[in-house]
Amino acid sequence: MPASFPSTLSGININSNNLFYSSDSGVLFNKNKTQLIKFPARKNSGNDITDLNTYYVPSSTTGISSSAFDGNSNIFGIFGDVKGAADPSRFYIVLGTGIKIFDESTFTNMSNCFEINFPSSALKIKNTSIFSMPNLYNIGISSGNARIETSSNFFNLDLLSNLEGINVNPNNQNYSSINGVLYDKNQTMLLAHPPKKYQSPNIMNFIPNTVTGIGYKAFNSSFYLTGLELPNSLKSIADFAFFNATGITTISIPSGVNDISPSSFVRMKNLEYIKVDPLNENFYSYKNVALINKNQNSLVRVAPRFKGSIFSPPTLNKIEDFALDQGELSSIYFPGL
Repeated sequence: MPASFPSTLSGININSNNLFYSSDSGVLFNKNKTQLIKFPARKNSGNDITDLNTYYVPSSTTGISSSAFDGNSNIFGIFGDVKGAADPSRFYIVLGTGIKIFDESTFTNMSNCFEINFPSSALKIKNTSIFSMPNLYNIGISSGNARIETSSNFFNLDLLSNLEGINVNPNNQNYSSINGVLYDKNQTMLLAHPPKKYQSPNIMNFIPNTVTGIGYKAFNSSFYLTGLELPNSLKSIADFAFFNATGITTISIPSGVNDISPSSFVRMKNLEYIKVDPLNENFYSYKNVALINKNQNSLVRVAPRFKGSIFSPPTLNKIEDFALDQGELSSIYFPGL
């Protein structure tokens, strides 16, 4: 069986005597229909005569292969356990309650898909299972024991530029959400803030006071976020936490933060102020534009929009990676170097 399929394909039909593969209404499966291998790119018809605008994945299916739905521009939305409210003129997929594994790039390059909901049966979801979906606005994670497998970030947010919400069923055992922002179950770690999630400039304290950490690329490409107030409970800010969050102009570091990655504020081209609570024992801010550790020997970050001059403390002997990323400084003097 070929590893790739033409983008013009509307059906794959397998003879019932084939020993290795089978098909259901033009969709390719392994012989026992436990693995959905390929949903044709041009397919736009269902498998239920009472609902031809919906394809219901067989209950025997427990896994979906990589790139199974790649390039299908007819699918408008993907439901989890059951079909929800739907536009009768659009085409949908219902995954059902049998699928446990979602592989890399399961859903990719689906230009007209606006919503994907994982079922309660899901146990393993690759963080790259949703990839390059320019119009996707919502990800739903149902109740159950699903874990998002990742060594880095939760979903590739920079490739989901229109994502407005990640919403988790309250009965999910591993994750939670507040107003479309993804957290761990106990809301101690902020995992993902959707790129197109709008936060009112008048409500900047939307992060709960239970959060102690901001995860890797959690605010990746959050263009619509203009400001936020970090909670007093915060202790750590991970690598690239605010990568390419170009709408933010001010970051205020609370007193309890003791760990900030040198790459936390990379590609924040409109960042103008970096403020630090005077009671913080690990960092301080030079004129509210430069983040320096408390021992004053390491420059962590200079606000890119600052265009003046900086005269660093004489104890400074290290410039962290990305400290001057996209900077507009007119001059900087390091007497300790």
